[in-house]
Amino acid sequence: MVFCNETWYNAKGFYILIEEEFIVSKETDDTLEQKKENAQVIETDDETKDNTASPDTEKPSGSPKLLIAEIVIAVAAIGFIIFALVTNNRGQDSVSGNTAPSGNIVSDVYDNTVPDAGAVTIDNSILYEVAIPDIAEFNQITEEEAKAAVEDGTMLLFTTADGASLYIGNYTNADYFIEETSVSEEEIEDFIFQEILLGFGEFNETDHTVVSEYDVISANFVGKLDGVAFDRGSAENVEIIVGAGGYVPGFEEGFIGMAAGESKDVPVTFPENYGNPELAGKDVVFTMTVNEIMGTMIYPEELTDEMVQEIFYDGSCTTVAECRDLIREITIENNVWTFITGNYYITSIPEETVYQYYNAEMDSQAQAAAQYQMSIEDMCSLMGMTVDDLKQSTIMNACYTTILNSICVTIATENGIAVSDEDIAAFATEYGYPDVDTLLATIDENTIIAYLTQEKVLEYLVSLLP
Repeated sequence: MVFCNETWYNAKGFYILIEEEFIVSKETDDTLEQKKENAQVIETDDETKDNTASPDTEKPSGSPKLLIAEIVIAVAAIGFIIFALVTNNRGQDSVSGNTAPSGNIVSDVYDNTVPDAGAVTIDNSILYEVAIPDIAEFNQITEEEAKAAVEDGTMLLFTTADGASLYIGNYTNADYFIEETSVSEEEIEDFIFQEILLGFGEFNETDHTVVSEYDVISANFVGKLDGVAFDRGSAENVEIIVGAGGYVPGFEEGFIGMAAGESKDVPVTFPENYGNPELAGKDVVFTMTVNEIMGTMIYPEELTDEMVQEIFYDGSCTTVAECRDLIREITIENNVWTFITGNYYITSIPEETVYQYYNAEMDSQAQAAAQYQMSIEDMCSLMGMTVDDLKQSTIMNACYTTILNSICVTIATENGIAVSDEDIAAFATEYGYPDVDTLLATIDENTIIAYLTQEKVLEYLVSLLP
């Protein structure tokens, strides 16, 4: 089981509901999934924007109706604690006195001996032997930059409940806050095109001899930083819709005007907020080759009420105007969340909390291995990773979740935001529990409070905007 983060993995690259290694995309075609495996590093931070299509289909393989799920994901980009709900809070109270070499407490919530498996015994204790990375790996800016930002009024300094110094965006500076989180009509139009109209595209044959915008091509590329090929920057026989916005700015445009069989070097600059810090803001060169111009995509010129009704088949949106209002609301919420969580500095995080999140996920992994009578090594191999990969990814997720929880709790404390019994009762009803007692028998109350706190914090921050 992966965590249920960026994008909800947000624009700055935090792991929240969707783990970067397991991309959420409209496409399910095996070729496209392989392309993502090979070329993940050059995709935009909005992982849902890869709209590559196969020439075998009339339109990209994902139905536009899937937008409803993507919008839910976008809203969930605000719910980083939810993964703990998904794992049913396993590991919250189930720890033994055994200390792994890293200092982590080994969870004993599951018996790692496979039931009815004869002599097969699975020792998953290796899962819990992990060290917490240095806090410097998570901070978005330096302490000097944070202090300077406090001086110029663009950041606030708080002390967390654990005694850490926390610097976050200054939401009390009204003019600055509004400027940084406002949504333009151009942004809404871009969202409509990228997330809706692209889903209604139809594949057509073409007689193009050179690549044009929205052509579907097969291509090879090799990305180099300072003349050296960088990890996950190369791929072969990748299907790309040129101009659909699935890659970093400047990459797709590099193919325009090229003929089949042609190769050339294209300079590209990664965005400053790119998820991989080793590439963020860096100038690289891609050696590109067009193997074939496979066809072209034709897209509707504008959104219609009929399209909206097809997407929102539950009737929650029926007109273009309602859809635009929803997009604006979602975008503002995401902008506010990015404002708060996308440029922070924190001096420390509580290790106990990090290991609590980590152990909960690893308990889930151990249970899955036992259910399928597999060693954890074999299970990871089936997922295309090593045990070390799983451990490092999970500990990073746990650290990010702890940081974001600290941010939310701090804002809540500073502004008198609290979760009431009525809030918990409403949560139980929303998620289909017959009563609060049944809810609390399934999910730890602290986890629910943390999730509801972040929801109330977001609601408060949005309320500060005009």
